[in-house]
Amino acid sequence: MRFAVGLMACLALAGCSSILDALPDGGDKAPKAAVMAVDLKKVGDEAKLPQPWEIAGPIEADPVTVTPWIVCLRSKAPDQTRQTYALFYKSGKLETYRFAAIVDRCDVQNFKAF
Repeated sequence: MRFAVGLMACLALAGCSSILDALPDGGDKAPKAAVMAVDLKKVGDEAKLPQPWEIAGPIEADPVTVTPWIVCLRSKAPDQTRQTYALFYKSGKLETYRFAAIVDRCDVQNFKAF
């Protein structure tokens, strides 16, 4: 009887593992620096963000989000109120951008000159 119960448990676990194999692995790679440079310039110009600019990232986004990578962009100009933009990347391409929100974690990142 114990053997039969153990065998059934093993078969049930094997069935569950095939479901997990069908799920995406989340192996989306971070965007390349050359691609990001073009996108950052485009977004900075569109947002009329005064230069010089600073960037942070790429940051891995929360696993439940649609876009797996975030890059943060802000102006380093002295008269700016630090408007920060979050750029969202998927499969190495810019999907969208917006003002950074708390969930983007841009405010706790180390920025460097761009």
